[in-house]
Amino acid sequence: MTLDPVRIPALLIVISAFWLGSYVFARNPRNRAAQVFGLLALEFVVLYLAELAPAVTADASILYMAERVTLAVGNLLPPTALHLALAMTMPPRPLPRWTLTLTVGYLVGGAWAAYYLILPPEGLTAIFPVLTGVVHEPLLVVALRYVYFAVMLGAATVHLMRSYREAASSLVRRWLLLFLLSFPIAGLALTLGFVSFVAPLSRVWGDVCILIAVALVAYAVVQQGALLPTRALTRNFFYTLFSGGLVAAYVLVILYIEQYLSPLLSLQAPLVTVLLLVVLVALFQPIVDWLQARAERLFFREDVRREELLRSLSQDLVETADLDEWLERALRVVGDRLHLRWGLVATRPDDREPLLVRAIYGPAGTAPGTPLDTDLARLEEPLFAPDSGAPADGPSARLPLLTSDAAQPAGLVLLGPRLSGDPFSPGEQAMLLTLVNQLSLAVENDRLQTSLVRMLEQAQAQGQELRQRDQALQASLDVLLEGTAAPEHAGIAALRIQCLGPLVVSRGEEPITQWGGEKAGGRHAEAIFAFLIARQRQGVSKDEFLDLMWPELDLPSAENNLHRTLHALRRALEPDLRPRQQSSYVVYRRQRYWLNPAAPIWVDVEAFTQGFARGRRLESRGQPDEALAQYRQAEALYRGEYMQDAPFLADDAAIEPTREHLRETYAALMLRLGTHHEQTGRSNEALDAYRRALALVPEHPGLLEALARVQA
Repeated sequence: MTLDPVRIPALLIVISAFWLGSYVFARNPRNRAAQVFGLLALEFVVLYLAELAPAVTADASILYMAERVTLAVGNLLPPTALHLALAMTMPPRPLPRWTLTLTVGYLVGGAWAAYYLILPPEGLTAIFPVLTGVVHEPLLVVALRYVYFAVMLGAATVHLMRSYREAASSLVRRWLLLFLLSFPIAGLALTLGFVSFVAPLSRVWGDVCILIAVALVAYAVVQQGALLPTRALTRNFFYTLFSGGLVAAYVLVILYIEQYLSPLLSLQAPLVTVLLLVVLVALFQPIVDWLQARAERLFFREDVRREELLRSLSQDLVETADLDEWLERALRVVGDRLHLRWGLVATRPDDREPLLVRAIYGPAGTAPGTPLDTDLARLEEPLFAPDSGAPADGPSARLPLLTSDAAQPAGLVLLGPRLSGDPFSPGEQAMLLTLVNQLSLAVENDRLQTSLVRMLEQAQAQGQELRQRDQALQASLDVLLEGTAAPEHAGIAALRIQCLGPLVVSRGEEPITQWGGEKAGGRHAEAIFAFLIARQRQGVSKDEFLDLMWPELDLPSAENNLHRTLHALRRALEPDLRPRQQSSYVVYRRQRYWLNPAAPIWVDVEAFTQGFARGRRLESRGQPDEALAQYRQAEALYRGEYMQDAPFLADDAAIEPTREHLRETYAALMLRLGTHHEQTGRSNEALDAYRRALALVPEHPGLLEALARVQA
């Protein structure tokens, strides 16, 4: 196969259409929209495979047939697009007029396909000679085909725009808008393709537009039938496209290598391709996992932080989703599939508060966030309207959300009557009860998450107070394990470490300015000490030091550098340390290096977080003046970003979570300081506090609201 670069987009369309069609269909093979999209993707695969025929063979008869297949399949795309639009927006049995339109579209498309596949090259004039000279057949065919395309795509556009206006949910409007956007992109592709035949314009740009349109339609179809939240779907679909792009790139690499290497090696069998496929099987998943982890950190940073905080509970997407969005999506799916007039879900934050509306479908007569009407808020056993049907304006189903930790139902699902007026069948009732159980679990999980986050915050504040006791216990344990006595560290000078802002270390009253020795660089010794501070509770292994500072050296050379640097660090901390004497500050136990927990070491990070925690407790006890003093002391300690100039660590991603946590703690501290200034009438000081905090955390909602309040 000789691969012309101009044909690369066509090959990418074949791979992407096959990949996306398989992905969408495999996710929900019984969904009508997924089935039709699979058909649409298959048509694109056949269409562009036929266009790639000149790259595979030079046989004139095969190329002639490929051209006719291209023209034939192209006429089936417009009715399939209309079919997909109907499948995404209509009930299982579409309205008769749309059924008729779709049937006529497929019949006309089939007739055009037969025209190109069956008739001889001369067209109808070969069968009906009387037409010769009467009509200009090529011009007539082109005109009729474009009229047919316009009618089909216009009907699909009209139907989608009407559905967009009548949609009962913002989520529905979102994926309908994506689907609508694909039509002008596809039209641009057709225009560019036509221009490429009559003007010196490459077909590459039209093929690129087709790629974008297919991706938009695939995402709209996935959105249409999914219960997952939008961000979860976006991540999943993004990684699917990313994986497909990797496969396409690898296929192109294989083709080019086979094209140029096989003739050079005089290979008759595709040995190179076989070996490269083996490499793909071995390395594809690890590479995808590695790149996916980096992409999550870059594009979905907030999601990753939340998942890390709550991973002790579950990794399930539903559990880490936003409950309001998830309830709205579930209610929309139920309303669309059962053709309801309206519906709503209401929950109570705790047992003492009233029911609040969380999600609505259609004209429910209320809005999210408002208390539920007391007449509707009767919490009973699951109740469905009798066979005679529900009242025209009343609910046809009243389904309480029961949780294991609540003294009373935690929520209520109300479903309005169906558009047809029919009652729910026994199977539909069973489906709704199953869904209500799932919603109950989601509501209960939301309560547990809220409680867990509150407990984690309290535990973090309490943990700071227990740190000194824990350090003493750890030091005692180390002494027992080593069989040594603790008094050997008595009387040593205290270390004062400031790592909020530029790293400053003082031994007693004397700042340490010289870190290295004659055979060890100062930057490396300072970096080791900073790493020990950052990992004070976990310690640092030898391999971690080597990977951080000497990744380019062989193991013996790197270990030699590490030992020299550690020796220089110990002498910098203790100039009077005798040869072979154990350091009082840096110890090696259980295969890791530690800052000695028994040594007198003061760290500004600990003092900062402990001061903020003490201020919050004093404030909660009604002691604002004492709390303000603690806040001011903590504020004075925050000189800048955590480890902002530490060698090798300043730009290391491993300390970013700690840095961000301290940044958010500082924002919360300044918010409380500013609030105190507001309450005492010092608006300028409050304004200054809010602005300094926003310089570090620009999107903090509490600070933005407080700043707007002071400036008003």
